[in-house]
Amino acid sequence: MLTTLAAFAKLVRDTKIEHTGAGLATAAANNGHGGRPRKIDSCGCSGQERNRQGISASDIGKMLGVSRATVCRYLP
Repeated sequence: MLTTLAAFAKLVRDTKIEHTGAGLATAAANNGHGGRPRKIDSCGCSGQERNRQGISASDIGKMLGVSRATVCRYLP
């Protein structure tokens, strides 16, 4: 019985891997990328400008609707 369950689990895992690969290949063919879409394209302009004005990363994150860590990732 355990061997049968293990065989089904392997089948499900292999199917997921196959579907993921097909999805990534389709996205690459359409000039896209796989994975979750970014919350913001870049904090660049507005985040850096606000940082120069002396606003903290936490406050910038609240204004843009992202976490402090996301803001810090884009700021120099």
